[in-house]
Amino acid sequence: MKWMQTLDSFLRWWGEEEKVALPKPAVLPDGFLAPLSREALLSDSRIQSKLVTLKRSGIGLPYELWESYVVDTVVNLASYVQALPASQYHHHAYPQGLLLHSLDTAIYALRIRRNYTLPPNVEPEDRIFREIIWVYGVFLTALLHDVGKLFDFEIQLLGDNDEPLAWDYTTPIKQPYRYRYLDERQYETHQALAVSLLSRVVSTEPMKALTHDRTLWATMAACLTGQPHDDNVVADIVIQADAASVAQDLGAEGEAISEAAEQAASGHTRSLSGQLRTTLKYLLGSGKLPLNRKGAEGFVFGEYVYLVCKPIADTLRIQLMERGIQNVPSNNSKLFNELQQSGLVVSGEDGQAILRCEVHLSDSDWTQTLTCLKLAWSSLLPDANLASLTGEVTELPPVSEEAQDADVPTIEQANRLPPTPDESPSPMALPVSLTSSPTGSLPEMDDELMQLAMSMGSAPVSTEDQGADEQEETPDPVTPSPDVSILLRTLSLTDSSDEQLTDAFLEWVDAVICGGVHRVNTQGALFHRVGRYLAVSSPNVFRTFLKERTTGGDCEQRYPGIQRTLGQKVDLKPQPTGQTIHRISVKGGDKPLNMMLWPLTDKLRARLSVNPALEWSDDE
Repeated sequence: MKWMQTLDSFLRWWGEEEKVALPKPAVLPDGFLAPLSREALLSDSRIQSKLVTLKRSGIGLPYELWESYVVDTVVNLASYVQALPASQYHHHAYPQGLLLHSLDTAIYALRIRRNYTLPPNVEPEDRIFREIIWVYGVFLTALLHDVGKLFDFEIQLLGDNDEPLAWDYTTPIKQPYRYRYLDERQYETHQALAVSLLSRVVSTEPMKALTHDRTLWATMAACLTGQPHDDNVVADIVIQADAASVAQDLGAEGEAISEAAEQAASGHTRSLSGQLRTTLKYLLGSGKLPLNRKGAEGFVFGEYVYLVCKPIADTLRIQLMERGIQNVPSNNSKLFNELQQSGLVVSGEDGQAILRCEVHLSDSDWTQTLTCLKLAWSSLLPDANLASLTGEVTELPPVSEEAQDADVPTIEQANRLPPTPDESPSPMALPVSLTSSPTGSLPEMDDELMQLAMSMGSAPVSTEDQGADEQEETPDPVTPSPDVSILLRTLSLTDSSDEQLTDAFLEWVDAVICGGVHRVNTQGALFHRVGRYLAVSSPNVFRTFLKERTTGGDCEQRYPGIQRTLGQKVDLKPQPTGQTIHRISVKGGDKPLNMMLWPLTDKLRARLSVNPALEWSDDE
């Protein structure tokens, strides 16, 4: 009977979730990838799973429209984005990440839209006939909200005679392709470019339905050109759904995902102050910010946490820029002013954000004077219980102008004095040079630090060899010499080529591991051993090296050059796709690590044991 056939078709449509293993792209010359055909995309288990979830998320379309309105649209989008990631270092930063993020955002948008009346401000009789197409408009806008990220890439197709051809973004990718991030890309133009691909992804019949409702079409167009008004209900839904998808991929669950969406709805995450608040909450709440130890980035004393100025400024800036936030001040003073104006830091008696503090740790009998930012940590994490340090923090009066002019080491120089190697909770450098004290003698060094410097073949720098400029905040670059350890010299970014920096980087890796300057095989470490390989955290390791051992330039602009040149000097283990970044799982953890792998030297093999907390095999 016809009605039974119809019912059978409907049930197959509703419950269809057969999963077929994703075929691996063929390895092609020069790192090219084989594009997935329509058939391969339709059989992709991840896409199939997302489509099933979409069916059950309340999209509301008649089942006979499912293929042309939803499946075709998803496959068309997938044929453009293929295996592109959604970001380079932040969320969904892995193959097919852009497509999966788009689908997740669409799924969350269909759930969040239930809290809204669609279309808004119309009579109930009119709403009955228009609600379905408005819900479809929400789905499409969410699905395409980030497709403008295609223009972040330089994409080449493999042409005749293996000649690479530039892809023009006007047709799906049907030839072998390769991609790389453009050095100069405009994060704020993602949504503005999404509308350019709308008609290429959506087929004729859905487009007719969308354009028939002129109010919906105008609302969608405003979103997809990055110009939504404050009362754009579709934009409000998509912003929340995007935040939920990002939070989920970064490891959030349940209420944390809902909180991310709610914060996005209230506009907290759109402003720099909101981003700073969110980042500080994450750093303190996740335990990833070293606290209450010698050389830590912060010290909890009672209801306040004192964050050491330079390390926390660098950490905040890296966190924000990796999330695509572009209005982050490059000047520390401006960054601290933003924190102060946002009410995130407690000002000193002189009204300034920066405080001079004497930190004393009783258990190690360690006392140091540091410049700090003071935060009431309970206002960021009201339900947390941060343990106070064993010792005390004493706020010192501001330095007078007379004291600032005196021939004494600056507080910023004091902040740079490193911890002992075995207690270092975070990447820190040995001092580039030792600033003279008022008596003309060298400042005291820990015995362990002195032994490490001597073991690297370098004695402390004599005050007789230091120029008058040593009292400046940034030390003068030291001319590299094979007789001086990389841990006791600095390179100028303006005078060093990528090859010179890469050579120094490799020397630095060997020195900090063998000297115990950086942790190995622990949570948050830059270096681990997996099987026969040294696993190196990327891109954190390049940034850390440049911050510690270079001066006179922009570290963010120079580290990609080291990353590229490294492959010419080290036998990096590639993936089947040709990429050299591996996603290594942590046992019991949700978020894998981005790691480069290269063969261990005999010296490192003798020193390092395999990290049992990482899941990886040489067969991958």
